[in-house]
Amino acid sequence: MSLSSEQTSAFELNAGFMPEQLGSLLIGTVFAVVLVWGTWAIATAYSGWASEKISRKEFLAVVIRFVVIYIILGIFLIT
Repeated sequence: MSLSSEQTSAFELNAGFMPEQLGSLLIGTVFAVVLVWGTWAIATAYSGWASEKISRKEFLAVVIRFVVIYIILGIFLIT
């Protein structure tokens, strides 16, 4: 459902920005949160691998999972 011109004008007047800008902000926030989470997950997996608590295969599985999640998220949110 798209906004009518009156609704868009009212939104811009009250919010101070356009609805499309809000969408971009929300998508950017989701990507930022996923990147922070991925950095944490990979760093934690690396420290486990470096201290020999997990195998190299498990470490690579964490990295591959993150990359796949990020790509799928990008496909869904960008298109």
